[in-house]
Amino acid sequence: MMQKEEEFFLQVLADYLNGRLTRVPEDLDWSVIESIGEAHEMTGVIYHQCKNNIVQFNLPDTEKNKWKRVYISNFILYSKRLALLKQVDAAFQKENIPYLIFKGTEIAKYYPVPAQRTMGDSDFLVHEQDKQRACEALTRLGFEMDLTRSNYNEWHIIKNDMTIELHHKLIYDYNVELEAIQNWGNKVWDYVTVYNNQARRELDLTYHLVYTILHLRKHLLQEIVGFRQFMDVAELALQADINWKQAELWFDELNLGNFSQVCFAFCRKWFDIQIPNRKCELEDDFYTLFTEKMLAGGVFGLIIDKKATENVVFNEMRFAKSSSVYGILKYAFLPYEKMRPLPYCKFLDGRPYLLPVAWCWRFIYRFGKVVPLLKGAYDSDTIKKKEDMLTKWGL
Repeated sequence: MMQKEEEFFLQVLADYLNGRLTRVPEDLDWSVIESIGEAHEMTGVIYHQCKNNIVQFNLPDTEKNKWKRVYISNFILYSKRLALLKQVDAAFQKENIPYLIFKGTEIAKYYPVPAQRTMGDSDFLVHEQDKQRACEALTRLGFEMDLTRSNYNEWHIIKNDMTIELHHKLIYDYNVELEAIQNWGNKVWDYVTVYNNQARRELDLTYHLVYTILHLRKHLLQEIVGFRQFMDVAELALQADINWKQAELWFDELNLGNFSQVCFAFCRKWFDIQIPNRKCELEDDFYTLFTEKMLAGGVFGLIIDKKATENVVFNEMRFAKSSSVYGILKYAFLPYEKMRPLPYCKFLDGRPYLLPVAWCWRFIYRFGKVVPLLKGAYDSDTIKKKEDMLTKWGL
């Protein structure tokens, strides 16, 4: 059963998205509210909805100032992010590098208070042939590549604690992805708007909504999902420019019809919003179990490395057109371009002939993952639990 502070937190989110005032009960434990806000990176949202009450309540000045400090800090960080993005835009415009921004940084502008939509990075998409030039342009602006986090697909480039995640595809060859999803993601440049021959493109809202559902699916399968991802879905779904007929066609094409309905059902129930999409009813037990899990998990969900590895293999079994053994081998014996950026395989850079040595070292380095891999592939109880949960999600 949810605590009253947890119920209040959900009420705050609903009021925030609906532009309503929040009625604050007098018997709340604000230390619990503060912990929930910090865990979900929603402290600024709570303060925005309750700042008058926080000021008036009998809280220590240090606590009141802490709430306000986070709120103001989010505005400062957001302003710095916008200023830096403006520099990047000018650089890409000069170099004639078409690009678009997607996910959190772009969706934030639809929030009631964009600065309070916190994020760890900004996701940029460029054409694959422009990726190196884009990286060089960012380097001239003072950005540096984070080699410990970057891989062949996603380049993490940092300046002043701001990270740009540079992509050349929306959807990569993840083990759990299907061919139809890959092909759909490759059409992204067909659904952008160009303004006055500028370098920056703007992604079609309907396409962005469907992609956000796809991305939520990926996080859910890995069990690293929080309220923020669902709020992004809700904000996009509320936009008047969404073409729901086209969205439904894409959901069906990607076999996401049932899953999207379940996602929208949670958004309706948590956030008290109306989404013009086919409705489904959530079982009470399923709603309660998942809501409690989300509340406990924080901004990215509760996940330990062992369980993440188990999920990789299970998802390979469930969705890929291959056997579980193939899934394990595919995970263990990565190609050169994916092995090279790994921090424990730096010796491989420029030496593809050492790939067999790197595979052996990878096995030694990650030996502790062998047991969960086998568990994820062959344990019948694990498989049944995950299968049952995916069925409830329409997957």
